[in-house]
Parts: sequence; C-alpha cells; structure tokens
Amino acid sequence: YIKKLSWCFPGGRPAYSKDLEFHLISEVKKKTNLKIKVKDGIFAKTYPENRQFLSIYYLAEKISGEEKAGESFVELKWVKPNELKKYFTTSLHPELLRKIQKLV
Repeated sequence: YIKKLSWCFPGGRPAYSKDLEFHLISEVKKKTNLKIKVKDGIFAKTYPENRQFLSIYYLAEKISGEEKAGESFVELKWVKPNELKKYFTTSLHPELLRKIQKLV
C-alpha cells in the first residue's frame, strides 16, 4: 500500500464568529506554530466539483515562532513559487500561481 502524499497551504474553516483574518492567524498558529501578520487577500476561488466550498488566499508574513508541524500536519516545507505545481494533488488555479510567482 502506497499512500499518496498531499500538500496544502495551512488554513481551515472559519467559525464566522470573528473576522476571517483572526481565524487564519489562529489556524496557521495551530498547524505551524508560526505567528503571522495578514497583509492582504490575494485570490479567492470556488471549486467546480463542489460550489459550496470557497478558498480565500492571503499574503502573510511570519512575525515569530519556530516552525513545527501541528494538528493534522505531518511535516512543514517551504516551497519556492516555481515548485508549487509539483506539490499540489488538487487543482492549482493558474491565476493564483501567477500571483504567487509575481511575489518573488
């Protein structure tokens, strides 16, 4: 049995009781042990296979903390923008990829 590896940006579902950015900061801390500052929303998308799901991508910067896999993460890996496509097991929207590659 070979388990297929998957990779994703840290995130999660918000509780909607506070701002989306509050929940993003909390989820990233739980999953990576990093404290971040949210700088800007850069992309949003729905999924053709299930329009009930919406992903919002943010630009953030690390403020403090030592990276450590937490919650359901097994490991953390910093990935260069030009390597992103080889890590995704789900679709990676071409416009999101272009925006990330422009950040470098």
